[in-house]
Amino acid sequence: MNNSIFFNTNNPDLITKKIYLFGNGDIAAKTISKIRFKFKILGIFDNKKTLWGIKTKDGLSILSPNFIKKIKKNSFHIIITTSSYNDVSKQLKSFGLKPNKDFSVTYLLQDQSTIDEIQNYECKLSFTSGTFKKNKKNAGGGIYNLTLNKNNWKIEKKVSGSCYSIIENNNHYYFTHSEKGLVKSNKSFKILKVFNLNSSLRAHGISYSKKYKSFFVACANADKILMINENLTKITNEFSISNKKNEDEISRHHCNDCFVKDDSLFVSVFSVSGNYKYDAYDGGIIEIDLNTGEKISVVKDNLIMPHNVMLINDKFHVLDSLKGNLLTNNFSIQGTFPGFSRGLDFDGKYYFIGQSRNRQFSKHRNIMNNVSSDTGIIIFDNVNKVSRFLNLDNEISEVHQILIHK
Repeated sequence: MNNSIFFNTNNPDLITKKIYLFGNGDIAAKTISKIRFKFKILGIFDNKKTLWGIKTKDGLSILSPNFIKKIKKNSFHIIITTSSYNDVSKQLKSFGLKPNKDFSVTYLLQDQSTIDEIQNYECKLSFTSGTFKKNKKNAGGGIYNLTLNKNNWKIEKKVSGSCYSIIENNNHYYFTHSEKGLVKSNKSFKILKVFNLNSSLRAHGISYSKKYKSFFVACANADKILMINENLTKITNEFSISNKKNEDEISRHHCNDCFVKDDSLFVSVFSVSGNYKYDAYDGGIIEIDLNTGEKISVVKDNLIMPHNVMLINDKFHVLDSLKGNLLTNNFSIQGTFPGFSRGLDFDGKYYFIGQSRNRQFSKHRNIMNNVSSDTGIIIFDNVNKVSRFLNLDNEISEVHQILIHK
């Protein structure tokens, strides 16, 4: 619900209005105690016929809503004081009254409104899972569609196999698949083109640059990012995280996600120093100059297993995955979640954050007092600091990336 519909005690236009409440009960009594010294309340409307004509302990008469039709328009304002505020709002609109101008909702119901909104939200999204391939209908690695209809959500597997990242570009989907490489599909996930990449590279995150007309694919096992032309015909450049060799085929940095802005490539890594193989999780975000291929700086350090570096509304966002933190606004913690947080998107109102059933929960235990063993997607209201959890079958096990269908 828009915040403007809540009763504003500082609105000078309401001082001269006759104030009525709609809905008798505890919420009405608490509202009266808050505003009675500033506003004169003339009565309480209620849909319950057995209450009509009764006076409350505050000396206010309980009235039939039909009485509203007899009051001179623009002379009164109604404050809804019932948890059924949506139904009452519709009822008042049917009388020709306008929200905010003729009626509002007591601010005592603002918390409930916030919860009601997130619980009744509707959207569609896709998410990837990089776990092992399973032949079960909705289990194992792949790409899944999730349709959320208020308190119900439906999941449908669209692609099978270990899939890590998915982006939308030019009305098509592009995703990384462990067996195929970089894949282009239509919106129904019919495969249109495949750029083969060796599975040993472990292709993870994808970013697209309109300026360079290219896709950038972070290869976790190779400590490098491949630049592939938009027609998916050839690799045009490679960007290594460092000069450290990985002759034993073990990554030193474990780069997983990337994002391109102008001439800079931003990469999330498990180890900035390149000592990941020695259990040194000095993770961070590295910036690379696309013109020279040189590392410009470490944009952010002190992260443990970070993922999903991106710019949203021109602000850096990243998930400090093992700590379960969403970072933005100068990398400050916006929310903390109880599992391995990986997979991020924003639809303009809510953040959608993936939670994986982490096999390394003992690492969690050193920094968190409660580690969730569930797999799912968290819808997070960063303004009000409220979230809800959409649980997934634990046989899906991992969430890597989330893509909201706009």
